[in-house]
Amino acid sequence: MSFKSLLNQTCAVYRKTRTENDYGQSRNTWVLVTGKSAVECNIQYLNSTSAKLEQDPSGLMNKNEYIGFFEKDAGILSGDKIVWEGITLYIKVPNSVFGGIAKHHIEAFLSLQEL
Repeated sequence: MSFKSLLNQTCAVYRKTRTENDYGQSRNTWVLVTGKSAVECNIQYLNSTSAKLEQDPSGLMNKNEYIGFFEKDAGILSGDKIVWEGITLYIKVPNSVFGGIAKHHIEAFLSLQEL
């Protein structure tokens, strides 16, 4: 079984950009990354007991509920947003995984809240 066959889901990847209006006020907008409307992936809960919203002491939701697996050339960056099965998740920490000396795939921690 190849790694690519395990990427049996898709997600759309968005990147935050800053724009200014005619009055010089800036705002952040999310723009679909070109060619990234159906990125092959496999998104999983970190463990079977974390498949729920939990509160941390500050009252914010638990930020490490999901992990995502992507192809090595998926082009995702920390801070990007993905939409997967109607759920919006934010890329927290993308890590390249190497097989020998060559880059094999990307694993990324995903957050329910924007960083």
